[in-house]
Amino acid sequence: MTSSFIGGDGAIIQPSPPRLSVRHRPPNSMPRWEDTAEDMDNLEDLLLFIGHTSPECIPAGRQADTLTTPPPPPPTMLPEQEEEALNALLHQKHIEIDFYQKHSNDQW
Repeated sequence: MTSSFIGGDGAIIQPSPPRLSVRHRPPNSMPRWEDTAEDMDNLEDLLLFIGHTSPECIPAGRQADTLTTPPPPPPTMLPEQEEEALNALLHQKHIEIDFYQKHSNDQW
């Protein structure tokens, strides 16, 4: 089953068939709805565009494509500290899920 979209001019837009790999736009091309497809990574392309057009957003000493890759951990962070931080985040997630499950049927 394929889905189609109606463009701004009323024309029906058929998405490109999916590919086995993700395609990317050139770094100087901003991703737009009109030129997207299911096999394109719009978020990564947007980050590449920001890095290309706004070099002030890139930390000193890093390349433009580093906006799409996570930064390395701080050199002073010990493995135990990283584990504690992850456990705190997971604990917070579970608290929020529990709260939602308890109050999802409440009337506002």
